[in-house]
Amino acid sequence: MPHLFPLALMRYNEDVKEAGMPKRSPSQHVPKDIQARFEEITQLTDAFCQTYLNDEYAQLCRELTATLCRKRPSPLARGKASTWACGIIHAASYGQLSL
Repeated sequence: MPHLFPLALMRYNEDVKEAGMPKRSPSQHVPKDIQARFEEITQLTDAFCQTYLNDEYAQLCRELTATLCRKRPSPLARGKASTWACGIIHAASYGQLSL
């Protein structure tokens, strides 16, 4: 088996699985106190995805934004919404696109 550094390998019932990122949550539930910020950022990411990408990227950006909103304290509470939207789009499309 080839060496897969830096990913750790875990054995489950004779199968080898990569240990990496946890499964992503498709939930878009966000706390009420940050709901307005979620909508502000997702309006920007939705507009970009509609113009340059597709609906799958828009959905992924919404999920990533919701995940950041649920963190305590949420990093989205600070900074410009446009900066966060750019970072979220970059993270969602990293290694997949040539923008």
